[in-house]
Amino acid sequence: MTRSFVWQVSLLLLFFPTNLFFNSMSHSQPKLVPMTTFDVPPPEAHPWGQNPLILRSGQGTYYLLDCAHAAIQMRDSAMAFLREIGGRGSLDGQFLPPMSFALGREDRLYVLDRGNKRIQIFDRRGDLLRVVPIPMPDRGWSIAADHSENFYVLSPKDPYLIAKFDSTGRVLAQFGQPVEQDKKKFGRNVGYLVYDSLSDNLILAFMSAPIVKVFNTNGELVQEIKLQSKIVQEIEASEGNCEVGGMTLLNIYSSGLAVIKGTIWVMLSRGTTTDPALYGCDLKGNKLAELPMLYPRGDPVKHINSGCIDQQGNCAFVIDGDKILVSQILGNPPGGVR
Repeated sequence: MTRSFVWQVSLLLLFFPTNLFFNSMSHSQPKLVPMTTFDVPPPEAHPWGQNPLILRSGQGTYYLLDCAHAAIQMRDSAMAFLREIGGRGSLDGQFLPPMSFALGREDRLYVLDRGNKRIQIFDRRGDLLRVVPIPMPDRGWSIAADHSENFYVLSPKDPYLIAKFDSTGRVLAQFGQPVEQDKKKFGRNVGYLVYDSLSDNLILAFMSAPIVKVFNTNGELVQEIKLQSKIVQEIEASEGNCEVGGMTLLNIYSSGLAVIKGTIWVMLSRGTTTDPALYGCDLKGNKLAELPMLYPRGDPVKHINSGCIDQQGNCAFVIDGDKILVSQILGNPPGGVR
């Protein structure tokens, strides 16, 4: 190898935009890879109800809503039963009922105890930490918690969609304009709320409108996103809105919403001909991916009841009324954060 050749290669490396190369290596076309399924009893034989809320912690613990007993089941990563939290009633640690729940700092469980007008907070073992009375949970629908121990309640019937509370239950802010002012159509303002620690933003996806709103924690609207999905197009073309025969973009009890490395993932139920999918976009609304949901054997999922996505891309979907499908998002789409 001559000295002149080495010099030429050195000049090439000096001026070549290597950051483009390494950035391309850090991104890959995402895939939703099915891992396994667990059989669960059908809704009529099991207390979870038709659309069980499900969450997965960073430690692999699952939390499932037990509608009939106003409780929350804790299960391990293999879906083996660990313990039950709550039960019907008004004593501390009981619910009337647990309308929604979310995970906050250190995997603390925040439960919206709507009938008792309070939020109850549990540690990762399921032990009660504190009870926080708040003024408006009888209209609350979804809850999220940030890393400063503030929590946020979505209330579709109020003039403002979201109320922010501190750890004592004091109202810090109210914000977010409803999608429609017509009170009879408040269902369009029902949705699911999550907190993204990376951007320090709140993400709100609506049940019956193809819209995702991004707020900062001060309540300012950062972005309003229209989902550019074939499922949305089919539903809008058939009904003029995003609701067909009771099927909606986000199931009414769905928790299929997450932000992973700058990508918003939204679980979409099926369209008129299109099967359920996982839709990904960046925080500015640019579509990045639309991933089909498949069984481990490769067959498409036809009906989805609920689901959850954790920060590592692990997904659990309650499908066909009697199964839990565990899948994983592999790859980071171009446009996501490295």
